[in-house]
Amino acid sequence: MQTCVLSFFAALLLFVVTDGYANGGNSISPAATAAVQAEKNTKKTTAFRQHKAAWEKQLGRKLRWSERVGLRVLLLAGEPDPELQKKANSNAVLGFAFGLGSLLLLPFFAIPGLIFSNKALRAERATPGILEGDKKGLAKAGKILSIIGIVATFILVLYIFLALLLGLAWGFS
Repeated sequence: MQTCVLSFFAALLLFVVTDGYANGGNSISPAATAAVQAEKNTKKTTAFRQHKAAWEKQLGRKLRWSERVGLRVLLLAGEPDPELQKKANSNAVLGFAFGLGSLLLLPFFAIPGLIFSNKALRAERATPGILEGDKKGLAKAGKILSIIGIVATFILVLYIFLALLLGLAWGFS
């Protein structure tokens, strides 16, 4: 049973780390990259003007300099990188899976669960909104379950140690 569960978690980890498929190694020429970047810059400028006009219309006045700067920063931040978003969501799910596994199966899963959950939550703090839907809740739950798993493991090891120590002290060797 434990071998089956261990192979499941190993396969899950391998799937997430490799994104479930082999990357074809496609390369893009520098000219195409520059063209894409120029198009993005044009879209950002147009988006800024459209948003600025919409806000000015809604407020009924011109935007102040600080408001324009804030709007520009907000629009430049844009959507989070899809690769980082995918990785953060995967870390949140893995953190929860390992945290749950640390309570139900093996206490050794607590440390990877804590690491993956912390990575996902750190990415969410750095880029708010990077975790989709309820993934932030999964990351928090994974962190809590992992901490509980670590504490339970510590208590279990302490109990076994004390039982052996008292058994040897009473002559039950």
